[in-house]
Amino acid sequence: MKENKPKSIRTIGIVLALVSILVVLSNFGGLFMIDYLTEEGTNTEEIPYYAQSVAYAKPIAMVSSALALGFLVAGIFITRYKNWARLLAQVVAVFYLLFFWYQSVFIASYNPFDKGEFGIEQLIGMLIWSVPVAFLIVYLNRAKIKSHFA
Repeated sequence: MKENKPKSIRTIGIVLALVSILVVLSNFGGLFMIDYLTEEGTNTEEIPYYAQSVAYAKPIAMVSSALALGFLVAGIFITRYKNWARLLAQVVAVFYLLFFWYQSVFIASYNPFDKGEFGIEQLIGMLIWSVPVAFLIVYLNRAKIKSHFA
């Protein structure tokens, strides 16, 4: 008799895969625009915030793309109920949380409107973007869900 597995697991895998594809595409689009804008002779030295954002954009986009590719692989294989994919998704989620909190604490303070201070806006942003990832970790760690993975 075939075991009935929750469709929510497949849904999580599909959502992870789709969101990661969107992240990768937007990051590569952003990298193209950064290269295009700097090649067109834009003088980034005149605008300090723009120069700093260009300096941070490439590393942030590359790390974000690497994490998204990890989520893509995990999402595809979560739909096939592979336990290693469940573990990969949790590991990538932890790295994503660390990466996002690092951006919010250390890089967002370069925003000229914040005057170099860590404000309530960064805290709210960190919480808003961290909650879905934390829920993913908790969901994939539930004993009832773990039992469906091979």
